[in-house]
Amino acid sequence: MFNNEVYYHLSTNSLSKEKIIKWYSCGPTVYNDSHLGHARNYIMNDVLRRILIHFGYKIDFCMNITDIDDKIINIAKSEKMSFGAIAEKYEKSFFDDMEKLNVLYPNKIIRVTESIPHIIKYIQKIIDNGFAYCVNDSVYFDSLEYEKKFSIQSIDAPSIQDNDFSHEKKNAKDFVLWKKAKDGEPFWDSPFGQGRPGWHIECSAMCNKYFGDHLTIHTGGIDLKFPHHDNEIKQTYAYLNNNKWCEVFLHIGHLNIDGLKMSKSEKNFILIKELLAKYNPNQIRYLFLNHKYDEPMDFSYQRLEQTSNDLKTIMNFLQELKIKMKSNSDQDKNFIFNVIEFENNLNQSLCNEFDIPNLIKKLFENIKIINTNINKINKENLANIYYCINNFLVMLGVNIMRSTDDYETKTLDILVKFRNDIKNKVIENKHFDYLKMTDDLRNIILPNIGVYVEDKKNESIYKIIR
Repeated sequence: MFNNEVYYHLSTNSLSKEKIIKWYSCGPTVYNDSHLGHARNYIMNDVLRRILIHFGYKIDFCMNITDIDDKIINIAKSEKMSFGAIAEKYEKSFFDDMEKLNVLYPNKIIRVTESIPHIIKYIQKIIDNGFAYCVNDSVYFDSLEYEKKFSIQSIDAPSIQDNDFSHEKKNAKDFVLWKKAKDGEPFWDSPFGQGRPGWHIECSAMCNKYFGDHLTIHTGGIDLKFPHHDNEIKQTYAYLNNNKWCEVFLHIGHLNIDGLKMSKSEKNFILIKELLAKYNPNQIRYLFLNHKYDEPMDFSYQRLEQTSNDLKTIMNFLQELKIKMKSNSDQDKNFIFNVIEFENNLNQSLCNEFDIPNLIKKLFENIKIINTNINKINKENLANIYYCINNFLVMLGVNIMRSTDDYETKTLDILVKFRNDIKNKVIENKHFDYLKMTDDLRNIILPNIGVYVEDKKNESIYKIIR
């Protein structure tokens, strides 16, 4: 399940660009402000998504929000608020942080509390297929029955100790799908009894609700690999009664701070809001770009200062190119820099396990060559160099601080108004088959270039996030 298939597709151009990539990303449990570990996870998800868009793939990107959980309930009790108010508060905080970090919005956000009926049906089918059982108003996954049918080992599974064995479970490996309600806690009615979903079942059911029985890419932090994603696979196979579901799992590596694991209990964590008060989003993103997405990373302010200086070097170089491009004369400009070869080399790094650190290395090697010969390069060649580097940085989500020009704004104004007029005519004439085209433009095509459209009663509005 956890393989290099996506890199193979990129390097061989074998993943169909006609089909939409169904991508599910494990989202946050919203009970507090987001920290630096969240920043790395979701920025690198964003970078991988942008890279695939860069190579021409169509992506339908769905993120879940866990808006009911023990932590949310406990915070709600301590702050004398409803669990829904706590979840709404910190979901807004999360997306505010993501917008500031220039993370593209999901095409679809799906919440646990909005998906309870589907989760109940999903659990019922697992029971009907013989892979779960009810005990005292709770439902547990039956690991022994699963192992009889599917010979799939748990991924990096630690040995399960005897003290993990609940008196309600048949086996120590079993895990809860539906939790019996406790006094004073939120609950939903179900055929199994009053309660709420277990953590692992949420993603399996919500992913199925939005994407159906097949998924292309599933992403999350490495801490979710076991047990969350392992159990998610088991549940989904048990629901489908086969082992054909997700093509590729990708995991973002651990983030440590000054060599120590991030821990709120040890007060060894940094909130995104705190870091944004000291550094801009480009500096934070560029720090993460200097590390392989799936490898452990150690954060330190010294390293952040170093990478911020490196980014400043790139920005100063681009500014120098713009100045040289305005030069009046191309006389004696006989050095030709091969931009096509340069661009191909950068793309090759991306196809090699999304190796952005190697892309950055190649970028600086070529900046050195260009700087050495900059007075010998003609304006057209300089312009091509500038736009090549600029486009790669924008593609990776680094905001070059260019404002949207009037021409682009007017073009989007016309496009969004035209779409709205077509949509209204389709509804007026009851040609509902054509609504999918306007919906795809709003939900998939435009978000993939950072344009987000919202349909109001009589008009459609848009905003741009790059």
